[in-house]
Amino acid sequence: MHYNLFDDTVEVIEANQDLLSIFLISNSQNIVVKLEDLTIEPRVICEYIQKDKVIFTCDSDISRVYLFVKENVLYAAKINKETLNDISMHAYDMDIKIFDPKVSIEKTGLFTISISLPYVNEKILINEFFTDENILFKKRVKTVKYRKRKVLAKLTHQNYCLFVIYDHISRSILIKKSKFEKLIAENDVNIELLSDQKISVQLSKIEKSKMVDLVTLTTKPKRIFSKKDMSFYKDKNLLSLFIVNRTRYYVYLKLGGIYIVKGAPTKVTKFKSNLKVLSLGKNIFIYGRMVHHAYNSFGKYDYLYTINDENKIAKFNRPFKRIKFLKQFGYFKIARESLDLGDRVHYPLFIGTKDKVIHKFPLNRKSEPSRVYAINKKDDKVLVIRTNIYNKAVYSIVPNSKMYNKFNLFKINLAYIISKTLYKNKKYNVNLFFEKQASKADESGIRVYEKVKGKEYPNSKNYFILDRDSKDFYALKGKFGSDVIERFSFRHYLAIFISDYFISSDLSNHVINDRIYINQILNKIKEVPLVFLQHGIMFAKPVENPMGKIFYKDYAAYNVYKNVVSSETEAREFYKMGYDDQDLLYTGLATFDYAKQNKDSDKIVYMPTYRYWEEGMIYSGDIEGTTYYKSILKVIEAFEKAGLKHRLMIVSHNKFSEYIVDKMPQHRDILGENPSTALKEARIFISDFSSAIYDAIYRGSFPIFYWEDKDYLIKKYQAIPPVNEDNAPGPIAKSLDELVSISKKAIDDEYRLEEEYINKYKEINRFSDNKNTERIVHFLETDGIL
Repeated sequence: MHYNLFDDTVEVIEANQDLLSIFLISNSQNIVVKLEDLTIEPRVICEYIQKDKVIFTCDSDISRVYLFVKENVLYAAKINKETLNDISMHAYDMDIKIFDPKVSIEKTGLFTISISLPYVNEKILINEFFTDENILFKKRVKTVKYRKRKVLAKLTHQNYCLFVIYDHISRSILIKKSKFEKLIAENDVNIELLSDQKISVQLSKIEKSKMVDLVTLTTKPKRIFSKKDMSFYKDKNLLSLFIVNRTRYYVYLKLGGIYIVKGAPTKVTKFKSNLKVLSLGKNIFIYGRMVHHAYNSFGKYDYLYTINDENKIAKFNRPFKRIKFLKQFGYFKIARESLDLGDRVHYPLFIGTKDKVIHKFPLNRKSEPSRVYAINKKDDKVLVIRTNIYNKAVYSIVPNSKMYNKFNLFKINLAYIISKTLYKNKKYNVNLFFEKQASKADESGIRVYEKVKGKEYPNSKNYFILDRDSKDFYALKGKFGSDVIERFSFRHYLAIFISDYFISSDLSNHVINDRIYINQILNKIKEVPLVFLQHGIMFAKPVENPMGKIFYKDYAAYNVYKNVVSSETEAREFYKMGYDDQDLLYTGLATFDYAKQNKDSDKIVYMPTYRYWEEGMIYSGDIEGTTYYKSILKVIEAFEKAGLKHRLMIVSHNKFSEYIVDKMPQHRDILGENPSTALKEARIFISDFSSAIYDAIYRGSFPIFYWEDKDYLIKKYQAIPPVNEDNAPGPIAKSLDELVSISKKAIDDEYRLEEEYINKYKEINRFSDNKNTERIVHFLETDGIL
């Protein structure tokens, strides 16, 4: 069944001809609806605190199922497609205003709106009004009596406004939708959305109104009422805060009148701060000077929030508020437990009124971006107060790591001091090789390192960083001796501080950990040039996704010097991120030179890609509520039903694998924890958007792209992946039934991949001579790194 999801707080677990399974994130509730029980009469599902809207639709050949919210209750209904637009029952009441008698609007279905437009001789059916989807209709007309832009009709329900407009410039009839929400409004201040471009600001206390053109508004405040009108609001600063299509607007007082400004809250509050952070036992203190210099603003914006208006966590205490020169000073006292909300890794911090968030929270003007201010440890978690790349205060909650204990912090400080003294004038390069979290040695990092160690390089010292618990640690230690450095050792920290180059299949932070919140190390890894070997071909997940931004050239989180690529097709993904050919090494991946498939391989491997937005839920123990977990469970059940479970191997992302194993003891025999081992044993390799599928193809596995969750993943990535139905080098399954069917056919055909797919693969990876490692080492030599 094809479905559309219109709400980010809902996850679709399963949608088929028989049932619908969804997870309500805000309720932490799993809902299962049998479709045979649904009729045209809306059925109550549960309480759901949301504005009225349609959150989900799914279509079969004969019917459409709706999930919708009305008056904070979630309903489901099923409608026969033949009568979709002919139903007398309507879900919502609407306010309809007609300003041109030739235009008419009526409700013709449960959620359908019919707009009659004689100017274009059409009747337009609108099905998306009660969703967060955009609507844009435009059609040129020959003769209309209006000489200016004119709203012909307006339809309103709660936050949604629909306008039928004649645009005199393009000579067209437009249908446009706006989402309008008032967050703060004084009782006598009314904001009305007149069109998609204009609002009316009405002050009933003084019986005045002003029409404002939103198109011309900028972050420069604009006066809309005079200084004389201010006198009626002597104790006020912010009169109104409203949102039009995700942009915030503020109506407020300053010395000279009543002003409006677009999206610049600190111009409203005149916020200044000089704050420090102290972690003390169960509490975190943010203390120092915090003031809002705006008109009538003292003490009004003293509340600290995280995420949204529902999560107020502290108030700024001002012990000296009656003393003129000291009243700006005080502190937030925050209970650590109030910060651990359990469903995220990173949390923003905001300043607001006692009811609403107003602006983001810079600690002070001189604070550095990406700087750690306090670390608070408890049990298996570390809470870090820090600034992000935009110099705004945030906090992160991550699994505890050895590097945060007192002894390791002492070693880090000592290594830092020694690096600045004894190694100040060294005459050789120090090159550090490593792989993911410096905890493994089975990808390109170790392959290039082994090739490098086959020769003598007098102008460089080359070390491989590896955790003692790695299965390869002692073998490599025996082979390379002291040049293999133990992770978290004093030599490890010293090597980081004296390093000249990182050479790795992962980004620079993996020289020690995926999340690093120690300032000396953070500053150093930003400086060191990285030769990025990649652990997979970058032609799967979209590079435009929010998590991918950290790798962009102008982001400057890491000093990426060179990127290994496998084709011109892959290179285009790097161009999107601001790199050019001077930043790229056309060599192919070193790990592919050693990529083999076991002769007796017969496994059907399923490796879903990393879903970063569910990481916090997994760390907090709510893995069973994630789509990642449920996707794996669905695949296991499907292959068990098909009699193929004994051949199935599930390999999850390294960040999730230990949690999957703990939560699926009944399937322990089919859970593989090492992707490298799985690739050797895979005869069929299944993934959604994991780059490991290209490695599997190189080894000889039969690839299947399982895209039942494609639309959901694209929505979460906020971008479209480069691999698609036209260029995917393998068959595509859009349902569990198709996945099992394609797998069975692959077995019957002895895993023969059609020539069409082989050619598509060669467009993505053009290197097949097993000399990728040689090409990489040759570059390192000629570039003077070795």
